[in-house]
Parts: sequence; structure tokens; C-alpha cells
Amino acid sequence: GLVEILKDAYSNPKKRKFYNTMLQKADLNILEYRPVVEDRIVPNDFRERIQKENIPEEMKDVLLKPTTDSITFLNHSDNGDFDIPLRWQSKGTQKYIRILDVLYDLITSPHVYYLDELGEDLHNDLLYYYLNVFIFNSDKSQLIITSQETTLLSQDMINENRGVVWFVEKNKETASSEYARGDSFGLHKNLSLYNSYRIGRLGAKPELGSIFINLED
Repeated sequence: GLVEILKDAYSNPKKRKFYNTMLQKADLNILEYRPVVEDRIVPNDFRERIQKENIPEEMKDVLLKPTTDSITFLNHSDNGDFDIPLRWQSKGTQKYIRILDVLYDLITSPHVYYLDELGEDLHNDLLYYYLNVFIFNSDKSQLIITSQETTLLSQDMINENRGVVWFVEKNKETASSEYARGDSFGLHKNLSLYNSYRIGRLGAKPELGSIFINLED
């Protein structure tokens, strides 16, 4: 889970600095994070039911533990700094934090990662920032993603390297997938890949299509 990912990163000074830097530069108003132990409310009826269950005592202790490990984030505002617990962070922020573990691996050592539906729950600005950090900091890794976020095609780094993009479209008659590479349509370099896709010039239908992107140094 996220708590375990962040606790592991916190115990490694280099990785912790990376996480804090990525959170700060992503404009989330987060300055840093730290592991904390929170009180846990266990309802009496739940406690009684667990105590009656025929399960090992060790498992009962875990289920009835009065505290739980968590993460809190130090956030900045004009009125001062304040803590926000992990559970109050948005889905997009939590998704971004989760995939930072992958990004750290990609830019510190050779890896190949596949991330399905990378844009889901992730704000466009965070998605673009994430991909730019990979492109400009990775030397020997490869990142393969699928996404319904077609606005990725408007990004210069994608439009100028169209060979990394594959369009995926379902064939209505056979239900099979059809693929076409982004540089196979004969578009002039000044024509926007995104605009061409939206008006149907590439053949792919926005309501059916998704994109498959293979990024490497």
C-alpha cells in the first residue's frame, strides 16, 4: 500500500529527497512527508466478534491493534504550514505518489516498466510533469504506457517523436485490436498530431481509441 511505499522511501535518504522534490515541484503545496502512528478506533461490536472468532491470537492482535501506521504531509499556505494526513489527499495525488516508486527506479537504474491507463485519476499537469522527468533524467530505462488521455498527443515531446506513439482501435466486425504508428500517416511535421487525431484524419475514432506510448532515452 501507499503507507508501506512511503515508509520505505523515507528510510532511504536519497529516495526520500527524490519524493519530497517531486512533490514540491509538482505544485501540490506539499513540502515534505513523514511516517506517523495514529490512534485507531475499534468499535466494541467488532472487537467482541473478533475475540470470538476461531483465528490465531496473533491475527486477533493485528485486527484489534489500537494504533495504525500512516503518513502525514506538511503543506504550505499563505496562512502558514499545516499537516494533512494521507487519507485526505486526492485520488490524483495518491496515484501520483504511487507511481513515483516506478519513476525512481527508472531514473536510477536500467528498468523496463509497463503502466496501464497512466492518465486515470491523474491530473494532466502531473502526467506531463511525470513523463518529462523520465525523458530528461533516464539514461537506460524504457517506459511503456497506455492511456485514454489523448491530450498527451499535444505535447511537443510526443509530437516531435511520433514513432513512439501507437493508436489502438477496436475493429467493430472482429472485436480485435488494430494498431497504427504515429509516424505512419505522412503528416507534415508542423501539423499537430492531437488535432489530426481529433478530426479523424488519422482514422482512429476518439470514442473508441486509446494510445500506446513507448518512451526510452
